[in-house]
Amino acid sequence: MRIAIGGFQHETNTFAPNPATLADFEAADGWPGLVRGAEMLDAVRGINLPIAGFISEALQDGHTLVPLTWCSAAPSAHVTKAAYEQIAAALLDDLRSVRHLDGIYLDLHGAMVAEHIDDADGELLRRVRKLVGNDLPVVASLDFHANTDRPPARWWPIGRIHTWTWSTPVARPCAVWSSYAASSGWMNCSRCRS
Repeated sequence: MRIAIGGFQHETNTFAPNPATLADFEAADGWPGLVRGAEMLDAVRGINLPIAGFISEALQDGHTLVPLTWCSAAPSAHVTKAAYEQIAAALLDDLRSVRHLDGIYLDLHGAMVAEHIDDADGELLRRVRKLVGNDLPVVASLDFHANTDRPPARWWPIGRIHTWTWSTPVARPCAVWSSYAASSGWMNCSRCRS
């Protein structure tokens, strides 16, 4: 399978004094700064991130990964409108540039609030769904305390999957995709025969 992967992680505390700016997402802290394309694979490898576990398992299963944009910023107040729109646009531009995908995996947090959007994670998922249409599987990992809206099912990711430990991956990619297309028969994983 050919799976596009990306992420936009922020845990917003609306009572915090300082907003998350683009510079906060670009700067590396305990996690990498904003990365795009193939650089992402090495940048997140071995780090305690859902996307790192997903990459490890997907490559072990023989899937082809198409890295998009990935970034995070330390928990803070709202993400600035400028930062949100620039990062969302980068991720969507990267996605727009690829063809022949079998699915999309996004490493989100689920508690991001932007200055202009209360459910920033849900808005990003709506934009992705609008871009790719209703037939392509779109999966997101969200934290247990995610507080996203519940838009209509066709706009929503397959499910909420989470991990804190990269060595215990988010989910086997085959399990995620097969839950989406259980009756379609388009997916066949050599490790679990799903």
